[in-house]
Amino acid sequence: MMRGGRRVEHNNHIKNILKESTLFRLYFILMSILAVAYVSIETYKSEINKPLIEKSGLTKSEFLEAHSLTILANNVEIALVVLALLGVWVIYLKKYRPYMGSFLISHIIFLAAIFLMGTVVAKIFDAPVGNLTEIVFSTAGPVLLLLIIYIALSVKKGLSVLTSS
Repeated sequence: MMRGGRRVEHNNHIKNILKESTLFRLYFILMSILAVAYVSIETYKSEINKPLIEKSGLTKSEFLEAHSLTILANNVEIALVVLALLGVWVIYLKKYRPYMGSFLISHIIFLAAIFLMGTVVAKIFDAPVGNLTEIVFSTAGPVLLLLIIYIALSVKKGLSVLTSS
């Protein structure tokens, strides 16, 4: 496109990370599997805890089952956070930096879908919605960090364009 006698190239700043990167397709598949596992564990934990809450006392085996499910859910949540941090670290590498905008958009859509899934499952199984959607908030931290980096890089790039004109 010609503008003011100069040729202006319109390049695609946001490359589609899911189409162009097998690594990030695998990343989102693993995140999805872990998220579904977390919601499933929390739903099951809620289902087995309902009758236990009504009882006055717990047997040792009932307590151990509930405790082991809590530990398992916590481990899955930690794995999700570590995977999100790893994804942010990889996307920050120069090779993948052009995908940063697409990664952010994809991740925000992913988090919204997980929140929606947790909310719907909570309503269906009469489970605590906070437990089922907690992973959205714990994995959002690394994405917010990347968003701040993305904005800072965009501002820096914008300032360098302004000063070179």
